[in-house]
Amino acid sequence: MTYQVYTHIPSASKDRPYTPVHAWEVSQPRAILHVVHGMSEHGGRYEKLAHYFNQAGLTVIAHDQLGHGALARDHHSLGYLGAPKQAKDLLVRDVLAVVRSFKQEQIPYILLGNSMGAYVTRLFLKTYSQEIDACILSASHAHVPFIGGVRRALQALSFRNQRQTNLKLHRLIFGQEPVKAKDSPAYKATWRAGQTLKEEPLTGFVFTNAGFQAVLDLAQQATRKNWAQGIRPDLPFLIINGGSDPLHFRRNEQERLKAELSKQGIKRVTCQRFPGHGHELYFYNHEEEVFRFIEDWLEKEILPNS
Repeated sequence: MTYQVYTHIPSASKDRPYTPVHAWEVSQPRAILHVVHGMSEHGGRYEKLAHYFNQAGLTVIAHDQLGHGALARDHHSLGYLGAPKQAKDLLVRDVLAVVRSFKQEQIPYILLGNSMGAYVTRLFLKTYSQEIDACILSASHAHVPFIGGVRRALQALSFRNQRQTNLKLHRLIFGQEPVKAKDSPAYKATWRAGQTLKEEPLTGFVFTNAGFQAVLDLAQQATRKNWAQGIRPDLPFLIINGGSDPLHFRRNEQERLKAELSKQGIKRVTCQRFPGHGHELYFYNHEEEVFRFIEDWLEKEILPNS
């Protein structure tokens, strides 16, 4: 296994010169697993996941989305995804550029969208589902009517400094201050560990006013009732969530999401709920169960002939 950060792919945004791609590569990969990370984290954070799947013969890549990672920090743009009306398209175009750069002929390409990254992935699939061979959605949810109302209620943010961080809204959503975070077991099981935030400033940082607007727009667009329209019907899906995930507004969230896919003729959908897990499925020493389930699904659905 080799690790490096690629810097050769131009970003769709004029706010950064390239899209950083963390890559944990194996020789003669059986498949490529591409992580689209969530809000207030970065691609390099998925090192443990990458090492696990390297052992299974997969190359793993994870690009830093706009407003995330060391490049965003160095350009003083952490939490800023661009102008809210443009951010959605920029994020999707960056995913497309990475996919097309790393795809290899005859090697399955799996896209894993986590949390905010699941929103981006779902919007990507509406137009570009032919580009990949399978999709994993984690920490995501079905259509929720009130998201549009929340988005409209926060339109006042557009009259504020777009690049100003909004700690008040951050606390409202995550229930904590980014540096002086809670370290209780209950908190770790729900969101993320406070000690990790103290040690890694690229995780858990506060979004800007424009960033929050962009995420709410992503959420509304990606969770429309007909969000799956246009996705090729033979694409395999794995939907996974933690049983204590606060973004699961209803206990049957996975079944609702599966039904939305089924309505568009997409039948190869597997769902798994992990009791005792929170929003963060891939961290904090309870991720092995999740990794094993994903590996088993890949072996059954994607890799038999690879």
